[in-house]
Amino acid sequence: MEVGSLMTRKVCRVHWNTGIRRVAEIMRANGIGAVPVEQDGRLVGMLTDRDIVTAIIGNGARRDQRGIGRIAGMIAPPEQVAFGRH
Repeated sequence: MEVGSLMTRKVCRVHWNTGIRRVAEIMRANGIGAVPVEQDGRLVGMLTDRDIVTAIIGNGARRDQRGIGRIAGMIAPPEQVAFGRH
């Protein structure tokens, strides 16, 4: 099985300054638990549903808080892997 057969080409992604509530809405609407985070057209991290829960419950962040890129649990900088046909 090739990795490409398991992946989607339409990737939901969010901007660094997107609010927590909006990211949660995007995740729910698309049935996903993680989204790539971009800033100035560059991939700067990944945000998971767990990061959101931890930020709100554990750290007291507001649901409408701006700047998800500042959530402590977000993994940054991300590792990027390219794939292609042989």
